[in-house]
Amino acid sequence: MPITREDVSIDIADKITDKTSVDRISNIDDGANRNLILDYIDQEVIYKVKKTTISSVQILDLFANPITVLDSSTAGIVNIPISIYIKRTAGTAYSFTSAFLFLTNEFNTNVSTLSAALLTNATDGFISQVVGVVQTSSADTKSNFYKLKASTANPTGGSGSIDVYVTYAQITL
Repeated sequence: MPITREDVSIDIADKITDKTSVDRISNIDDGANRNLILDYIDQEVIYKVKKTTISSVQILDLFANPITVLDSSTAGIVNIPISIYIKRTAGTAYSFTSAFLFLTNEFNTNVSTLSAALLTNATDGFISQVVGVVQTSSADTKSNFYKLKASTANPTGGSGSIDVYVTYAQITL
């Protein structure tokens, strides 16, 4: 039977925190510190998927007004994108100056480059891409918003929406 975190915590209490020893600075502090280490190691990483539907009108404005597909602005929680999957519904073809989409953060750093080929034809389609794990930070500032945007200019023409699925790791600080 596997040993659980609770088993180890009880063992620390029985063998360290609740015992007196002349060789220890403080048995209570020592036991508490070992439990803090367990809390740190025991941090659970949760993987989730967020779906965002982007309409035809929003696609036509995707360079000027990128769409947030992942929000990491909640205090004490960091959401880090792992992969992105985009599913297109049938419509007419969009035209792009440069047929790429970017997943960016609010510092305008490109996290991932995706082909926009699925939007330049009229059929259903999909693209998927693994995202390099990027969490830009400077002192207390972290990436809070991940947005999908067109690479150089707004697309023209076209119809049909896309569903954007972002798989991400959620870490509670």
